[in-house]
Amino acid sequence: MSNFFDRILKENIHEVFPNLSKKLLGIEIAHSEELKDKLQRTTEREVDFVRKITTPDGDKFIIHLEFQTVDDKEMLQRMQLYHALITQKYRLPVRQFVIYIGEKKPQMRTQFTSEEVFKGFELVNMQLINYQQLLQSNVPEEVVLAILGDFDLENQENVLKHILERLDKLSSSPSALSKYIYHLLTFARLRNLTKVTKKQLENMGIT
Repeated sequence: MSNFFDRILKENIHEVFPNLSKKLLGIEIAHSEELKDKLQRTTEREVDFVRKITTPDGDKFIIHLEFQTVDDKEMLQRMQLYHALITQKYRLPVRQFVIYIGEKKPQMRTQFTSEEVFKGFELVNMQLINYQQLLQSNVPEEVVLAILGDFDLENQENVLKHILERLDKLSSSPSALSKYIYHLLTFARLRNLTKVTKKQLENMGIT
């Protein structure tokens, strides 16, 4: 079911991204470029040597070894990828070593800078976003997302009425309005607002 909601979000994200970036992420965009390349699947990558070990003190972790005859400039990124895959699979600390057996003196990087280190991500909880921020948008795809926001104790029926009136005003055609209402009904399921939404549609004579 989550793929169903994801599909609608991916369909609309191009229209709403500039506004949402400023409102939800706190990032104002002067220019953006779409990256169309799909991320390659990496689950089939094979490592040279990986073992789960236990020390005399009882500490448990993974040792991962890679053997290199070539001074690979991308080795640091490769090891980062291996680290993520091993950690995800085994849920244990990982210690990694590259055993270099090449002829020339290695110049490969062994550490990331502080800016390159993954430390986590920022979470945007739509339930904490005041729905009015999205309702006032001139982009209907963004107005649809208002149903996922915080109603701030306002009556649900009134909120849905405002959203539907705004979509009706912004829609360029009946077919466009129909699409937005379909998306609205889809997201209404995430907030248990399907009955309220349908009731407002009936009250407004929208089919």
